[in-house]
Amino acid sequence: VRAPEPLIPLTYRALQVFELARRSRVVDRIARGLVTRSDGLAAIPTFAAIVAEARVRLHRRYGGEFYVLFWDEDSELSRQALESLAGHDVPILRASDYIPPADRATYQIPLDGHPTPAGHERLAQGLAKVLPL
Repeated sequence: VRAPEPLIPLTYRALQVFELARRSRVVDRIARGLVTRSDGLAAIPTFAAIVAEARVRLHRRYGGEFYVLFWDEDSELSRQALESLAGHDVPILRASDYIPPADRATYQIPLDGHPTPAGHERLAQGLAKVLPL
């Protein structure tokens, strides 16, 4: 099957990206099921410490505020990450405050999990109400 002429460059680029992803050790480990929830749980303290340090450096250098928009879910990994960030006094904005979990499928890219343009719009509208300008 041949791709329509206008899509050939896009198709070629997609194949390049898939090939690079296939070669990635992380992608390979995920595909083989070697990355487990326990790996994620073990990484939470490091993740929170990195985010906290980024907050300190940003404030020191630019004097700005630093917030984390956290795409929370009903899982142990999410709960522990939120707890760890809160333990570092990192201001957290939960995506669930702007896009309820019941509506997530409407605002997420299937098989990807990132917000769609409509999801970004909904998040932006919610954040504009709570963040100082």
